[in-house]
Amino acid sequence: MSKFITVLLVAALGFAGCKSSTGAHDAHDHEGHDHAAEAAHEEHGEHAGHNHEAEEAHAEETGHAEEGHEEHAEDEIVFTHEQAEAAGLTVETVAPAQFRQVIRASGRIENALGGEVTAVATTSGVVSFAGTNRAPGTPVTKNQTLVTISASSLVDSDAAARARIEFEAAERDFRRAEELVEDKIVSQREFDEARRRLETARAALGSAAPTATSTAAATGVSVAAPTGGYIKEWLVGAGEYVATGQPIATIAQSDKLQLRVEVSAGRWSELRTVTEANFTTPGSETVRRTDRLIAQGRASEGAYIPVTFEFSNADGSVPTGVPAEVWLLGAPIVDALTVPKSALTEQQGLHFVYLQHGPEDYARQEVTLGADDGQRVVVSKGLKAGDRVVTRGATQVRLAAMAGVIPEGHTH
Repeated sequence: MSKFITVLLVAALGFAGCKSSTGAHDAHDHEGHDHAAEAAHEEHGEHAGHNHEAEEAHAEETGHAEEGHEEHAEDEIVFTHEQAEAAGLTVETVAPAQFRQVIRASGRIENALGGEVTAVATTSGVVSFAGTNRAPGTPVTKNQTLVTISASSLVDSDAAARARIEFEAAERDFRRAEELVEDKIVSQREFDEARRRLETARAALGSAAPTATSTAAATGVSVAAPTGGYIKEWLVGAGEYVATGQPIATIAQSDKLQLRVEVSAGRWSELRTVTEANFTTPGSETVRRTDRLIAQGRASEGAYIPVTFEFSNADGSVPTGVPAEVWLLGAPIVDALTVPKSALTEQQGLHFVYLQHGPEDYARQEVTLGADDGQRVVVSKGLKAGDRVVTRGATQVRLAAMAGVIPEGHTH
């Protein structure tokens, strides 16, 4: 009995030890699992934190953070300082200013009445210029030498040569007749004929020989300006042959020219306020202004009213007798927004300007245009006071935008 109790006690103790060992093993496994999971979680957390910071840094660096995106909009054009300097880019701030009502018209450049004379050649010969400045518009004084005409190549002319040949032949015949007449080989009548022939040849040679006038022609005859004024046009070139009386040059007695404009009679009421005019001539990019209105016709004179202005042409840059495009300037318009014509670009019938938003940021802006005076254009829609408009170099900015050029250091 006691032996049986002993066996049962040993078995119970063994079962308890086995259970205790199994619990410890389970506890150890659980702790190991928890530790690994915790370590993995911490590693994941550190990795997730690293990605978040890198993402923020990347967004800040590339400009895709909210603030960077506001600084570089998609429609803006980046144009660096170097590009702007190379293009000669200039910018103007738009501000309300006074403009003028405009009447577009056509005109013609004319000389002042009675203000032009012509210098002519006083002898025949070859032309050489007296001075180095032969540009139209050059001032001259009365009796100033314009050109020199040389006839050196014409002195020994065919007539003179024939006279000398005739004289030499007549002289030989006379000497021979003089020797033979004594021997009765030549009759007295033949001798007298030879003498008359010699005398005629001598007289012809004398008239063909160079005189003081022909000597002067050989050395050069000066052609002087008949009046003071400005050279309007040279009618001959250096080295050109001229005949006596041929025109050499025209001289304007004043540096003033006239702009004659024909305006439709239907614009008479507007024309009464006109005091100035802008104009340009074919082949010239310069728009000139004159404020000297010297004559204006009446509405009853016909379908067109003549209006005449005067302006200085001292530099000779405006030719006479050519048509002119004219902008007559009338009553003032206050608080107009205008831009220079050089600021405009055109595409498919639409007009655009380029605005500067930042030191190197620009954007295209469509505008609606009003009147222009040949130099500036009214912008009726698309601009406001304070806008900074590219007035020179707009074409280069447009080309950069079309090509999608983004300079180094400006990435999105």
